[in-house]
Amino acid sequence: MTQMREYLAQLFVVKGEVTQDPRTFTKWKKAFILTLLCFIGALPGLSSTLYFPSIPEITLDLNAPPIGVTASTALFVGVLGIAPIVWASVSDFYEIRRSLYILSELIFTASSLGAVFVDNIWVLVVLRCLQSVGSSAGAAITAGTIADCWAIEERGRAMSLLFVGQFIGPLLGPTIGGAVAQTFGWRAIFWFCFIYGAAMSVLLFFAMPETYRSLKFEQDQGEMKPLTSLSPPSTPVLSASPTPLIDTHDDLASSPSLSPTMDDDGMMVIPQPLQSPEASQPLSLDVQSSPDPPPHTPALFPPSHPPLAPKKLNILASLALLRHDFVIIPSVVGAVPFASMFIFENLIPVFFSSVYGLSTLLVGLCFLGGGMGNIISALVGGRILDRSLVQGERMRGYHLPEDRFSWSLYISTFILHPVGAMIFGWGVVQYWSLAVPIIGFALICFSMNQIMLPASTYLVDSVPGRGASSTACAALVRNVLTCVLTLVTDPLYRAIGVEWLSLILAISNVGVGFLILHINRRGQAMRNKAGFISMSEKKYNDAQKT
Repeated sequence: MTQMREYLAQLFVVKGEVTQDPRTFTKWKKAFILTLLCFIGALPGLSSTLYFPSIPEITLDLNAPPIGVTASTALFVGVLGIAPIVWASVSDFYEIRRSLYILSELIFTASSLGAVFVDNIWVLVVLRCLQSVGSSAGAAITAGTIADCWAIEERGRAMSLLFVGQFIGPLLGPTIGGAVAQTFGWRAIFWFCFIYGAAMSVLLFFAMPETYRSLKFEQDQGEMKPLTSLSPPSTPVLSASPTPLIDTHDDLASSPSLSPTMDDDGMMVIPQPLQSPEASQPLSLDVQSSPDPPPHTPALFPPSHPPLAPKKLNILASLALLRHDFVIIPSVVGAVPFASMFIFENLIPVFFSSVYGLSTLLVGLCFLGGGMGNIISALVGGRILDRSLVQGERMRGYHLPEDRFSWSLYISTFILHPVGAMIFGWGVVQYWSLAVPIIGFALICFSMNQIMLPASTYLVDSVPGRGASSTACAALVRNVLTCVLTLVTDPLYRAIGVEWLSLILAISNVGVGFLILHINRRGQAMRNKAGFISMSEKKYNDAQKT
């Protein structure tokens, strides 16, 4: 009975204690966690696409104006870009994952129940926004959980499987939504969402462990030691040159005597080890004796010698990452093909019902082609990602985050995505066989995943210890762009035609290819200039010095 009480008490703890390094979890436990992450990650796409086949029915039943229906889809995506910033900031500040997953599912469950009983389109818009808030944790902190549990060499495959889960939603959502709406009415799709959210809340509460490897846990494991273990004769200060940021969620053993501090942007800074004057190697930091550190210069050894400076919760701190070229460019790289895919996803119910005369159920089934393209791409892409990382290490002796940009990404940006867009647009206008736009949409989804997967993994690898924040920044750029383009899609295709809209989207994705070439060529220099260095680079540099 006592053990049962202790077990139940632990379940209600907001910030659970991590007693075992999640990277050492058994294979089966990691597989179970990844399965839960896939169900969490599937929720945004599922709850979004469940809705699409029922749009004509909802419009008639609620007597909704076109702008109201458009807002119910566009604002869902817009909130899906903003809310992850909040989830990621709270996760990094309080060093928690599990509690946020549970809270987000509860929000989604409650808003889904409310949507069942609405009789006004604008109330539905508000509840759809709350649904988006509840489902957005999967877009923010699942990548952080991957970084908690998998080493960088294994992360590509884990991320690809996570993407499979995320795209199960768009694969099954329209089919399920179309079948449910045609059989029971459109309100039944929100009953489905309610049951899904309630089941996930219970499962996460009882089965999901806390995985956030806090600084205290890493110090207790001997991977870091507090600053008080050093006793300098005077107060050294850092030079103006940036201090490299080491990936504390990858491999921390090379910094045994220094603990990180937090800079003004909330970033984790781990100073390089100090060396004795007799050491043959030069100091990696210019350290000078100064009783009063200059203004705006962080002291390496504050007078009170605290292990860490007090942190303040700043929800907008994650956005500071977007000032770095190597963060904003991959974010845009992932945003453009996703926005393009979402536009075509909104056009399918309109044209497949008007041009081809399909019912709600058959329209939902037509989304299966795109969903299969997503899943096949995710399964293939993960292996390509990890293989390219290994090839980079063989070639130069160490791997770089830029190694994630492989040949498949360029084929997708310059060929597959533009071809898919053109096939869809002209196929619909020219009344070609229904198979033609379905194949075009499948190519769009396949290539989108081939672009987004390496871009997302690159962000996790290149911003050490802040995988959740960098992923949230990418989600913000991606979903805000998608929201804006969705709002203008209807008047735009009516003005210029869907075929010319498809041409514009095709050209935009070709432009993404040139952005990738730039970040692949200049990414390492950008990261090092900003003070970021991967653990693999540091180990190689240290080995070369010795």
